[in-house]
Amino acid sequence: MQYKNQLLTRAKKIGQQLCSRKALLFIAPAVSNNYNNMKKYKLIGLLLVAVTLLGFKQTDPYSKISKHNVSLEYPSNWDKMDAPGYAFILKERATSDQPSVLTNFAVEIDENYNNLKEYSTFWKNKMSKNEYLSNWKLTSENKIKYKSYKAKEFICTYEVDSFKVKTRVIIVVVNDEIINLNTTSSLESFKNKKEITDRIYNSVKIIK
Repeated sequence: MQYKNQLLTRAKKIGQQLCSRKALLFIAPAVSNNYNNMKKYKLIGLLLVAVTLLGFKQTDPYSKISKHNVSLEYPSNWDKMDAPGYAFILKERATSDQPSVLTNFAVEIDENYNNLKEYSTFWKNKMSKNEYLSNWKLTSENKIKYKSYKAKEFICTYEVDSFKVKTRVIIVVVNDEIINLNTTSSLESFKNKKEITDRIYNSVKIIK
């Protein structure tokens, strides 16, 4: 009986999370927002209770990836990309041919630097002089603690062609090398994507 009550509580909680979470789909290259219908809350909750009691396991919409000395969880419907200097690049799946900005999350490894201050200066210089970016602006720069490490956090905006873009970067030094964790979205969708990108940042595990 106690076990059944625990399952009921868990199912109701999952149902509430599903109904309150914004299902945002940023298509490349178009933006579309899918919002769960709040009127379906009771129905979804009852269905979740039923399938949970029958032994059905709710599928987590996030997958785990691990490479180099970094692991994290990311939305299962995102695509993985490989590029030199990156542990991995994860991005929303394109569902249209219309040009736009896809929300992405990247983990960059730089073995040429082992000093946070020096790399931060290098990164800002590289971004500000990037010929593909226009109107680059550093909107915030902070010293923070990230996963028990001393870190620098940067927020910047810029334009690529006619698209306005916003990027958040967290930089740490681990095992005498730089780990640059960054996420980019269109300027208008950055705030809406924060729940997803924050979850990715929170899921990161760094192995010394």
